[in-house]
Amino acid sequence: IHQGEIVSENYYNSNDENEINIWSVTKSFISTLVGQAVDMNLIEDPDSLISFFFPEYDIDYLRQISLHNVLTMTTGYSDDFENFWSYDYPQWINQTTENLLSMGHSSPGSFFYNNSACHINSHIIFYKTEMTPLEFGNSYLFPQLGIDNPNWDDGYQNINDGSVGLYLNLRDMVKLGQLYLQDGLSGSEQIISSEWVERATNVQTGTGWNYGYLWWLQDNEGTSYSAKGFGGQVIAVYPEYELVIGAQSDIFGSEDIDSHSNLLNDRINSIATIFEGYQYHDDSAVQSPSSFKLYSNYPNPFNPVTILQYDLPEDGLVNITVYDMLGNVVNNLVNTYQSPGYKS
Repeated sequence: IHQGEIVSENYYNSNDENEINIWSVTKSFISTLVGQAVDMNLIEDPDSLISFFFPEYDIDYLRQISLHNVLTMTTGYSDDFENFWSYDYPQWINQTTENLLSMGHSSPGSFFYNNSACHINSHIIFYKTEMTPLEFGNSYLFPQLGIDNPNWDDGYQNINDGSVGLYLNLRDMVKLGQLYLQDGLSGSEQIISSEWVERATNVQTGTGWNYGYLWWLQDNEGTSYSAKGFGGQVIAVYPEYELVIGAQSDIFGSEDIDSHSNLLNDRINSIATIFEGYQYHDDSAVQSPSSFKLYSNYPNPFNPVTILQYDLPEDGLVNITVYDMLGNVVNNLVNTYQSPGYKS
């Protein structure tokens, strides 16, 4: 999705447009729901201690960790209920709140990828808003994104899984990335504050890991960020290019699943480089070009994607056709009357 427009969409190897488990991309949706509740003053600032959210539990460790730690995988909790790699139903969602908060732990601060501890975010939403994550999402996030009451695994107290188990099709999944790219705006409505978007997509761990609030970061400068799920569920956001790339995988190929996932992420980054040289024109600053110009396409040579830009100073019939070296027509890209402007 470039500048808000879908520029390419394909499905391969018997995958289709149906919803699938987006696995750990669910975490970035939970982060967003927490952010919305913070914006609405239903949940206190992430620097608040966990003991504040669960005063009924007299557990000493809750006075040492904060919501910030839960959002950044730095609680120090061990994953006592991890049963992910067996493909059985995740065990953490069936645990009571007290069991989750009583997990074994080291000390707060170090990054440790932990599904059980991440699920505490869902319990905080439940206790502070008196709604399950799905109920809260159906009130304040999903309809605003055009998502209709999605399926979402739940367990104890019907609290939805804060780590995995949200089911979406590809188009609905990537809407979260577009929302963040638009700084929390959907149309004229501020769905989530720009302050939370900045917090969530900048390094928050301080331990050498490029991790925000349940978003993975390419570097510590906010160049790009992504939500990543088991086996190839990806929302990759490139703010500099005004670009979102999404992928889903329900079939993982003949290699091991990590190789499949790594290959997919490498190809997503390769696609992003196509847009590196894109010349963005601010139409509010310059109304129309003064002369006709056709720019060199990039990348060149290309297969299968390239970008062509041209300046059109006045109304006219525009025809852009790609030929091969022998003069055969490969594709007719444009054949229509257009108004003046900067085109691509």
